[in-house]
Amino acid sequence: MRVTGWKRRPSMPNSAENRARLRLVGRPSGPADQMIVVAEQTVEVKNARGLHIRPAGMVAQTKISFRSEVTITHGKDVASARSPVALKELGAGFGARLKIRAEGPDADDALRAIAALFEGKFGEE
Repeated sequence: MRVTGWKRRPSMPNSAENRARLRLVGRPSGPADQMIVVAEQTVEVKNARGLHIRPAGMVAQTKISFRSEVTITHGKDVASARSPVALKELGAGFGARLKIRAEGPDADDALRAIAALFEGKFGEE
């Protein structure tokens, strides 16, 4: 999987729905399963202990329900959402802003499920 840089679009409203950006890649005339959806959203770590091993495990457990490839970026570091250890090594503490990127046929659903974990503070508080 290729991970590339991205630029934030100016003048985007700051709501949860509008922070997620979607685009379709592929042949528009082909079947839906050949289309690749790419979804990105920025989330904030809201639980007091940050992204430690238990929340990282919850992210990995949620990711396996989806076919899409999901990566999480903190600064210049990128980790696969399949690996709790790689996610923990991002060193994302309380207040850190992370970019979630999902690419695949169910990218939007995967992104929403993982973002909901961050919004719910992983059930810690």
